[in-house]
Amino acid sequence: MPLGANKAALLGGSSGVFSASGGTETTYSAGGVDYKVHSFTSSGTFTVSGDSGTVDYLVVAGGGGGGSNSGGGGGAGGFRTATGFTIAVGAHSITVGAGGAGSAASPASASAADGADSVFSSITSSGGGHGGGYSDYAGTTGGSGGGRGGYLGSGSGSAGNSGGYSPVEGYAGGDNVGGAASSTGGGGGGSSAVGSNSINNISGSVAGGAGTDNSLRTGSAVTYAAGGRGTGDSGLATISGSANTGDGGDGSRGANGASQAGGNGGSGIVVIRYTV
Repeated sequence: MPLGANKAALLGGSSGVFSASGGTETTYSAGGVDYKVHSFTSSGTFTVSGDSGTVDYLVVAGGGGGGSNSGGGGGAGGFRTATGFTIAVGAHSITVGAGGAGSAASPASASAADGADSVFSSITSSGGGHGGGYSDYAGTTGGSGGGRGGYLGSGSGSAGNSGGYSPVEGYAGGDNVGGAASSTGGGGGGSSAVGSNSINNISGSVAGGAGTDNSLRTGSAVTYAAGGRGTGDSGLATISGSANTGDGGDGSRGANGASQAGGNGGSGIVVIRYTV
């Protein structure tokens, strides 16, 4: 600690030196620069003391659940990142959004759930929209939108970037272009691309929109916020989004009745980094 900071501490005053606590605290070096990182995999508090400072952040919301009955993939949670964000002294609540549940295996009318928002200071990332199913075949909008279900006719997937941010936090879910009960659902939107449109092949599946690489947490690239797959009666295992990725869950297979639950969306994450 610098001499001036020591003196201030002895006198009981503010050190004037930025410091912070909260979450899982780690350090690493990259490009000759030393960083401290606070990773929040669940909700908590980021506390700044001494003086205000600037940080880099990654805020990813929970992904949406996948739909049923040739279900659309769940949309990814909203993805927002920036550098040089000014943060004041004090306690700042952190919210890490949960992933949305996939649709139940039965009844056929069961709907999936949207992902929940993640929040750091004034930054909010929107939860991913859930994929369309038998009864709510359009899915819902979100940070990235849910893919349209494949069972009840053609139409568009749901929109992404529900927060209206620039740059966008995510993209739309894939459309149902097959227009028949024999098509797959559309892929869920991802943070870097729209979900794939359906195909008129009940035995197939289509990809969700691509996620986005980010290296704030460890210095190595990790992909976050990818959309879930849209499926038909493909026989593929339904995949849920992994924890703290913000990935959307897969749509479930099954024609003329839900035979498999949709995948759950992955929970979000908040990462705060600064130089030391």
